[in-house]
Amino acid sequence: MNSRELVELLPHFVSHAEGLSDFRTVLPPAPDQVWGGVYACQDRSAVVTFMVNGEAALRITAGVATDLDMRTDVGAHVNTLNTKVLMVGRLFYREAGDGARGAVLLQEIVECEHFDSGPSVNAVLMVIMRVAAMAGRLSPEFSERHGGRPWSADEALLVSGLG
Repeated sequence: MNSRELVELLPHFVSHAEGLSDFRTVLPPAPDQVWGGVYACQDRSAVVTFMVNGEAALRITAGVATDLDMRTDVGAHVNTLNTKVLMVGRLFYREAGDGARGAVLLQEIVECEHFDSGPSVNAVLMVIMRVAAMAGRLSPEFSERHGGRPWSADEALLVSGLG
């Protein structure tokens, strides 16, 4: 599978993933197809973005929560979840401005270059669904514990890391 084929499959992945909706292009692919663009969809309480790079690398990033009070134990919370709870992806946090506020994201990167059959394509779908489900499950937990809020659909470019 190359990046063009992966971009063509993304809307189908989202349409088959329970709970995901509102698939849209955030940034279109480059004309030379070196970079496949940024796409987004909405889960119950998380924004999920997809960036296609290189031959066929799919970077799946879900916004867990933003506007968090970073003076609370956000880092320890992220580390505990990464080591004891997550089955797919890794949580990371970003501080904003003076470091008092920040955000938590969940990301997984899937190399799809050698995926060409039904079972291997289904593996990509399963990763997308697991990342979205885990982000949706963790969003209320982070928002309540650290004084933040879920990401909005309008913040997809920020979730992708390009905003």
